[in-house]
Amino acid sequence: MVRFVLFFSIMLILSMICITNSLALEGPYYCYTEIETQCGARTDSGQADPGPYGNWTIEASECKGTTSLTSGSEWWTSGSTGIIINPGTCMGWSTANVDPATGTIGIRTGARNYGGPTEPYSIYVPWLGHDISYPPPSTWGYASCYAYMSRLVQVQSDGTLSTGDIVDIEANATINGEFQNENNADASSTSVDAVMFVSKLTEADFSTFNGGASYLDWSDVTSIYEMGMQESYLGCDRYTNYSTTSADVDGQMNVAAQAAVGDYLVVETMIKITAEVENSFNESGREAWSEFGDTLTSSLAANTPGALLTPYNLSQVPEPAGILAIMCGIVGLAGFARRRSA
Repeated sequence: MVRFVLFFSIMLILSMICITNSLALEGPYYCYTEIETQCGARTDSGQADPGPYGNWTIEASECKGTTSLTSGSEWWTSGSTGIIINPGTCMGWSTANVDPATGTIGIRTGARNYGGPTEPYSIYVPWLGHDISYPPPSTWGYASCYAYMSRLVQVQSDGTLSTGDIVDIEANATINGEFQNENNADASSTSVDAVMFVSKLTEADFSTFNGGASYLDWSDVTSIYEMGMQESYLGCDRYTNYSTTSADVDGQMNVAAQAAVGDYLVVETMIKITAEVENSFNESGREAWSEFGDTLTSSLAANTPGALLTPYNLSQVPEPAGILAIMCGIVGLAGFARRRSA
């Protein structure tokens, strides 16, 4: 009896694992955010603390609905008591809010320093028998924010079109924001890089889409363009902007494509912004901001009369291995029941 119960339990666990892992793309909405910041101080002897380049941190968040993430160190306050900043300090800060259901992304990132390291950072290496010296960092204050969202829809008809009829699809995004570079602007830089992909899938593609991942990180996006793989998508567009001065940003992305009634479409929208300030050594501080709070908006529409784009929820369909495990479990339970009745 114990053996049959153990066997059935193992098969049931295996079947659940197979079911859980059967689909990487679950839809209809998914989002991911990632923030990288640099913070640090200057020792009394003029070295970076921590050395040699300050403290770099990365935080991330992902969700099937909306998500928000804030990370880094603030150098401002809304209260009556100000924040005391020691000379040589650098800080980075970012925040992100992503809502795939409404097609909106809001992100802000900033970097600030109050002077910086002036002396090389040295560390003794026992196996070499001497110190290794690192020059003062050229960047002293950095922050970046990356946001990703996807929407899975099925092309459907209001009854006037048939399965397989061709439908014109249009995806758009607007990017409105602001670059702020203060205190020696030539030594500060800000950037924005936005991408939109539209993919047409079959049900067989769901588990392998994006290599089986639920999202693309920024290294994936850059690799796609470096290898020329963007041409394999149904449609794509990209917007970039970089500045060392304060400036308004007004960008557009537009993708026109065709699909058929019954097709599944995935629309992926990504944006990365950065703010970076150079080491000001003993000079007054420098500050840079990339402001894109709730100002990336995207839309998806079918321009063919009678066509509908409906958010699509994937059902968790077990893979063959999952089905086999369930059947083994049922057989095991049936055998256990027959043994007891005998």
